Amino acid sequence: MPPETPDSDGSSGLSGPLTYAASGVDTDAAAAGLASLLAWVGPTMDFREGIGKPLVPNGFFANVLRMSDRLSLAISTDGVGSKSAVAQMMGSYEGIGWDCVAVNVNDVICTGAEPMALVDYISLQQPHADLLGPLGKGLHDGAKRAGVAIVGGELSQHPDTLAGPREGYAFDISGTCVGVLDGLAPITGSTVTPGDVVIALPSNGVHANGLTLARHVLLRDGRTAETMLDECGLSIGDELLRPVHIYVPEAVEVLRAGVAVKGLAHISGDGLLNLLRLDAEGG
Repeated sequence: MPPETPDSDGSSGLSGPLTYAASGVDTDAAAAGLASLLAWVGPTMDFREGIGKPLVPNGFFANVLRMSDRLSLAISTDGVGSKSAVAQMMGSYEGIGWDCVAVNVNDVICTGAEPMALVDYISLQQPHADLLGPLGKGLHDGAKRAGVAIVGGELSQHPDTLAGPREGYAFDISGTCVGVLDGLAPITGSTVTPGDVVIALPSNGVHANGLTLARHVLLRDGRTAETMLDECGLSIGDELLRPVHIYVPEAVEVLRAGVAVKGLAHISGDGLLNLLRLDAEGG
């Protein structure tokens, strides 16, 4: 594995408070910026009636579009964030391809729709085969686990605008996933009431959110991605690169069994605050 270049991504050897703000992520500015964006994007929800009409409020894990009296199409898009920087430090990219599938199918399944297909977008500094090959392998394996087809994508070179901890290997990857609801209304949490049973499935690591803060916390005081963590028996880099668990098989099994599922939540960037996305009665 190639050695990490200290401080090349603004994380290694940092000191100071262990906060998002100290790691360079301004959550207040992000909220204000998002509000400015949604002021224009939000009203487009009213642009479609009939076929293509959105059935779920904006801001849910995925939206659902009416296709016919029986069929609806769920759609969501997401990326892996700054986890790609850790992959560059470690020269390990396969898990990132898997993660691109995971973060999207895990959002779509929250509507009760079964994920069907995904398209990916990869922007990179240079098109290295030893980067793209493992990314492709990860996409393949993640798609197999989720039961989706990868039906297209886009590869875009940005040598002047992308930079990362390993020169020439800077990249970002995101995807868009669609799923189908056949004869069923989307699950939004609107019927959740006090006394309902809550089932939580465990995560298998940091997943693909909060990596900027995680790197700020762990890659400091001389530690690098190769530094071993006694608590888990892995290096910092390997621990942060644990692939996101794909929950689709478990969720589909429950839904097909006829369990009266009232709400599904993908616990990602906002942690347990993601439960607030559920449109629960009295919530």
